[in-house]
This record gives sequence, structure tokens and C-alpha cells, in this order.
Amino acid sequence: MRNIRATYTIALLNLNNYILTDARKNLIQILEVYRENYDEFASYLQYFLDDGHSFPSLIRLYME
Repeated sequence: MRNIRATYTIALLNLNNYILTDARKNLIQILEVYRENYDEFASYLQYFLDDGHSFPSLIRLYME
């Protein structure tokens, strides 16, 4: 049942369109660079969140 709802939500919100997938991919690349190069990684992530950056759930995932 959970998979059906997830699939429906993805389709309804068009979350797999090229623009969104490319934007998420770019954000992940940026977050990886920050993770590898900065000791204060969590502070940078908080800055992204405080700045109202897109994909806050993805950023929070990196904070874990």
C-alpha cells in the first residue's frame, strides 16, 4: 500500500521531471563537496535550510 501511495504522489507532483531530478542531482553533488571539504559541514547545511533553499528534506537527510 505504501508503494502505491508513493508512486501516486510522485506522479501527481511530477517529481521525476528532468528539471527537478537535475536540480536534486546538482544539490547532492554540492552537498558531497561540502561534506568532503568542510569540518563545519552541519553549519553549512543549516545555512542552506535557513536560506530557504529548495529540497529541505534532502538537506535534512544529509544532516543525519
